[in-house]
Amino acid sequence: MKIFLSCSFDEERDKKVAEQLREFISKTIPGFILKKKRPAVDIPWLEIKRTINKCQGAIVILTKHARAFVPVKDEYVYIGKSIDFNQKDENEWKDDEWRTKGWLLTEAAYCLGQNKNVAIFREQGVKQLGIFEAPEYQPFSRDKNGNLKLNKKDTAHYLKSVFQPYTEDHDNYYISSRESSVSIKKDGFSESGDIFKACIVPDKKENIIKHEFSLPRDYKNKFSFNEMMDNHNKEIRTDNPSFFCRLIDSNVSSGKVTMTPESCKNSTNQQTKNFRLVFSPKLTSGDSVVYAWGWTCPQSYVITKEHAKERKNGFPKEICGIIKGFDDYFAVESNRPTSRLLLKVYFEEGYPLLGVPEIRITNSQGSLIDDHKIKGANTFPRKVNEPNGVEFQKEWEDGQVKQHVTYFVCWKIKNSKRSNNLTKSK
Repeated sequence: MKIFLSCSFDEERDKKVAEQLREFISKTIPGFILKKKRPAVDIPWLEIKRTINKCQGAIVILTKHARAFVPVKDEYVYIGKSIDFNQKDENEWKDDEWRTKGWLLTEAAYCLGQNKNVAIFREQGVKQLGIFEAPEYQPFSRDKNGNLKLNKKDTAHYLKSVFQPYTEDHDNYYISSRESSVSIKKDGFSESGDIFKACIVPDKKENIIKHEFSLPRDYKNKFSFNEMMDNHNKEIRTDNPSFFCRLIDSNVSSGKVTMTPESCKNSTNQQTKNFRLVFSPKLTSGDSVVYAWGWTCPQSYVITKEHAKERKNGFPKEICGIIKGFDDYFAVESNRPTSRLLLKVYFEEGYPLLGVPEIRITNSQGSLIDDHKIKGANTFPRKVNEPNGVEFQKEWEDGQVKQHVTYFVCWKIKNSKRSNNLTKSK
């Protein structure tokens, strides 16, 4: 998760506090990547906005900049002049009579306007908060040497509450990276799967990560998770899907970790099945694991116009509306907070693909999302010519990954006259 760090660079004392807070957050909150920036005077506002747009949230440090008021005959007169922090009469002023840099509040307001989650750190003595109310900030102060002073436990809790959308669903982990791919053979068979990197959120422990997957659209047999696991190592493809899970890498405090896939209670949707991955020993705060799961399916993608027409007759009405003008699709659901998503769709040489696939995105209600404001959002910017086929790739990162949406990759097929009697290679 990338976080925009907004702070003052004008004074060495402010740089010192910013670096100390940055270090604390990096050690306490795993998965946070704080985007550092140069002094605002050196950066055009447009570039700052672009940087913010690529982040999923912001942390703003409101430090003392100038006196807010000066007493004259028991009255307060506003001045906007910067002052010397070492001047002798500093202690004559009250703690809450300072203002901060105006552009810090501007950056914070812009982040909120872009629906980013914003954490505010307010130095003791700063009076000006702009649009922010008292409960919306975390206080801090400095010791006599100018070092950062804050309540570490309260700060960790505050950050977690601000960035709750990235640790929601009442889980103790979030996905920092996901690679979702499908390989479609010339006879319509497919192999699909995902590679995840999961990170445990602060002050939490977890040994169970849950997932769900959709059965092939032509699959009508009785579902058996164990049989699917058994089928995976067979050399001959069968009418039954095969399933696999494997642990790729881990960075855990306890050393070696093992992963066991288990079937769990199914959802109400008959075509959606749930499973869970059980890790041993239990993962703790700061741990991360990289794992993959996937499966081989029987014929599940169309290769003739006749088959495409027959398939569409069985689709729900909402799906037909989404893929209107196309013959088939591959769908990826994004229901968990994810920092990066890489989508890969491979077509084996001989599959009757026509043109370039298109990406369509729907929200949780199944309505299409107008994503044309993001340049290239509905096209594949990268095509990789493989020896035996072609692969299309699309990547979302830096706050672009949407949540509670479904990514549909839609494509057309040539008007092939091949028989509907599909040959299953052995």
